[in-house]
Amino acid sequence: MDFSQQHTESGQSGYTLEYKIDNNKAKIELRGINNGLITDYYFEKIKGRWTFLSYVDSST
Repeated sequence: MDFSQQHTESGQSGYTLEYKIDNNKAKIELRGINNGLITDYYFEKIKGRWTFLSYVDSST
């Protein structure tokens, strides 16, 4: 994944993705449009490589 810039995109399937980057930490926010999908993915840069840490699924 490329976390070199803040990024927002909309999927044709009814969702949005927003990348939030702060130095060596990143969060991807996946949000459904009118479908209850709410999931956050957390990453950290460790030894120069982005590493997946965890996710929180708050979908309804």
